[in-house]
Amino acid sequence: MLKEFNNNLKVNTDKSETQEKNWITQIENLDIHKKHKEEVLILQNKKRKIEQEGFNKLLNFMVLSLYTLISPRRNKDYSLMKISSII
Repeated sequence: MLKEFNNNLKVNTDKSETQEKNWITQIENLDIHKKHKEEVLILQNKKRKIEQEGFNKLLNFMVLSLYTLISPRRNKDYSLMKISSII
């Protein structure tokens, strides 16, 4: 029974309407990554300490880079990661 269920999952790869609406393509993902990279490079050129908003931009860029540039073996690889706000 479990084998049959797994086989059906492999065959049925259609996205639901909600998934279609919420998912983005890899090209869109890379475009967002490029935009965040430009914002982070501007922060890098500043020699003073980063404020909270800059830290959040850097954090978003780092997490997106993890999923975009380095494919996880499984989601657990990144879900157990701890983020420190100490700079």
